[in-house]
Amino acid sequence: MYEYGNGADRYGPAELVGKRDGIPAPRPSTCRVRLRHALHKADPDLALAHRRHPWITIFDDHEVANNAWKDGAENHTEGTEGTFASRRRAAYQAYSGVDAVPAA
Repeated sequence: MYEYGNGADRYGPAELVGKRDGIPAPRPSTCRVRLRHALHKADPDLALAHRRHPWITIFDDHEVANNAWKDGAENHTEGTEGTFASRRRAAYQAYSGVDAVPAA
């Protein structure tokens, strides 16, 4: 799951503009991570691929933010996007599907 929006930071082929845009459009804040994750999982092509083939998924830095490290990330702005710790907790929770994730 990539955290990019639909503007200049859009990621993906141009022919899919307007068809598979990230929703919500801006980078997901901690309150939007679950929505973005759910929408990725609702994609019909992805659902078909999951039905047809076994998958082994791995968690990477983009589940939280680009180039994340213990206390921050390349594209996380602490003052305007909340704390990095809360963003990371929300991302872990959305990825795992567990309602509560212990604080780090």
